[in-house]
Amino acid sequence: MADEEIQSPAAADEPAVSAEALPVPAPEDDLQEKLDAMNDRYLRMLAETENFKKRMARERTEERAYAAQDAVLAILPIADSLERSLQAVSAVAATDLDPAFGKLFKGVELTMRQFEGALRGLGVETIEAPLGKVFDPAFHQALLQEPDAGHEEGAILEVLQKGYKLGERVLRPSMVKVSHKP
Repeated sequence: MADEEIQSPAAADEPAVSAEALPVPAPEDDLQEKLDAMNDRYLRMLAETENFKKRMARERTEERAYAAQDAVLAILPIADSLERSLQAVSAVAATDLDPAFGKLFKGVELTMRQFEGALRGLGVETIEAPLGKVFDPAFHQALLQEPDAGHEEGAILEVLQKGYKLGERVLRPSMVKVSHKP
């Protein structure tokens, strides 16, 4: 019986397979797979790092661009007061011929121009609200409505307070009076 080969019942049904026929991964293939996986991981980490750098640069640029926002919001009421002063003084200046009053008017006017120049230097722009143009809720806030047959629905009739924006960001919308059909 020594020369006879003993087979298990399950092995009797299967064809005999030699060890040479089984695929054995070559060590080079295994190393290549690992190298490819490491290379893929490296490229992904490199891309993530580049994206992170770009995001940080974009955030720094945006932060610098809008750094003045809080300060500008704090001083806009001063611009409003100067604007109202000029409107009140110009109404009186037409009737008053006192030279001292004219000098005061010129001083307030100069101060307002300097203030507007400083705002422009910070990147602040006045939001346009041309009379007769259509109300734009992205840039205007309607405080009053007035019936007006001479204008289309939603046309700006009067600017009650100037609006300002910093870059593309609206700091304060223009406060306006708009028309509606009677």
